[in-house]
Amino acid sequence: MLRLITLLLLCIALLLTACRAQPNQTSQVDLVTPQTSEDNVGGGNTDAVSTTEISSPLEATPELESPTSQTQVEQTYKALVLVQATAELLSETAKRVQSGELEGFESFGSLIAIGAIASGIDESLPQITPPDYLASDVRAAISLNDDIQALLSRWFDSEIDSTVVLEEIDPLLIEIDSLLTEAEEKLARESDLDAETLERTRQEAMESISEVVEITPDTALSATTEPQATPEGSEIALNYVGEQERGEVVIQIGRVLVGDKAYVQFSTGSPFKADIFDDKEILAELIFVVTNNSDRPVTINLYNGSVQVNSEQIDLFDYLLANTTFGDNLSGEIYPGVTKIGGLWFGIDRSTLDDISTMTFRTDGPVDAEDFSSMGEDYLISIDLSNRIFEAMPEELR
Repeated sequence: MLRLITLLLLCIALLLTACRAQPNQTSQVDLVTPQTSEDNVGGGNTDAVSTTEISSPLEATPELESPTSQTQVEQTYKALVLVQATAELLSETAKRVQSGELEGFESFGSLIAIGAIASGIDESLPQITPPDYLASDVRAAISLNDDIQALLSRWFDSEIDSTVVLEEIDPLLIEIDSLLTEAEEKLARESDLDAETLERTRQEAMESISEVVEITPDTALSATTEPQATPEGSEIALNYVGEQERGEVVIQIGRVLVGDKAYVQFSTGSPFKADIFDDKEILAELIFVVTNNSDRPVTINLYNGSVQVNSEQIDLFDYLLANTTFGDNLSGEIYPGVTKIGGLWFGIDRSTLDDISTMTFRTDGPVDAEDFSSMGEDYLISIDLSNRIFEAMPEELR
């Protein structure tokens, strides 16, 4: 996938460079409002088009128009193909996310890269000076690229999932393919480029996408338990980072995850839309493993605990109504010999990811469920986050 993304970004960079360096021999065609007489063939309403709205005198006086350069033609065709390539890449990515081939860093990184490509196209298309007969095709390509960006944005923001992406990208792919076919027919009529060669080149480029984006199981993050270096500004995840025993009741921090909100939203598929998360740019997850090694039932409530991050105290009880708990209920009685595994998500308000190197969890000590006597001191577990890596979640915690 990296090869394809690099290639597409390079194509966009070259396209932008060429557009900016192109001599101003012909004025740029208005890409928003149709201006040429060809656009009004068929007796449509021409009231909105006047000679004062035509951006170039060359359009008003066709007999003086300069010959269309081969560079104009090639730039325009390359830009149209890039729009189709981006849509195909988004479709392939959605298919692999849906099948489980892409997860975690790989899927998030793919969306960021596709977004960069679509943004590059968005910048380059309006700078192209297409031949008159392809002006309407460029306008259509701009609109389709906007649709691709909007779809990508909704997926990135966790408003939709890969299933919806596939449903909505298919009509766009059909429309883009039709647009390219029509453009190739026009090029065959108006230029020296052969339509059959153009179509064959385009199809080969599209087919290569499926080959380039193949990801084998041994390269996918989800297929390995080896720690992965965490990209800057993404997530930190560590397993079994601390434990403490009080009155024969052991609390383990089975897993801690801290990450930027946008990344966590995408990687988990959860939008975290409860009001309490609105002003939180950093999200965190704690998974607890609680074991009662005593010979009597105990009462413990981890949801009454708190987490300290730098100078900020986060009361976990505040997040119960946000529906972010999972696994076993960590409030109430735990019988002898029982182990409970559960956790919750919460937000961090006053620190960036780079600021967080430690975290402290506190909660009340265990209480005898029968006579309500204390069985030990309060818990205080320090969590070291200085090892800034991403460890895959162990099976026993899933």
